[in-house]
Amino acid sequence: DVEKTELVACLDRTNETFVRTCEGYESDEGDETFSVQLYDAEYSVKLYVAQTGEEIATTSLKATNEDCPMLAFFDEGEKTQVEYASPDKLLRQFVQKYVAP
Repeated sequence: DVEKTELVACLDRTNETFVRTCEGYESDEGDETFSVQLYDAEYSVKLYVAQTGEEIATTSLKATNEDCPMLAFFDEGEKTQVEYASPDKLLRQFVQKYVAP
């Protein structure tokens, strides 16, 4: 519900660092193999009051990507997928003090 939304967080990936390539993903038929490239990532975060647009906080978050995904879905013609570390947990910790109980 848009009217009840308290905050809006805008993230911008500002840096990425290659970690490794995960290989061995196979098509359903088993006749093709695919890979996933993992990257650590840094994000610039701005937090806004949803109703007024007032900026209330900023921070930077560094997320790491250590484990290869168990499953990966590839678009037709795509042999390699790029996956950037997600800052989900760090973002929740950051906004928690700004959310009304």
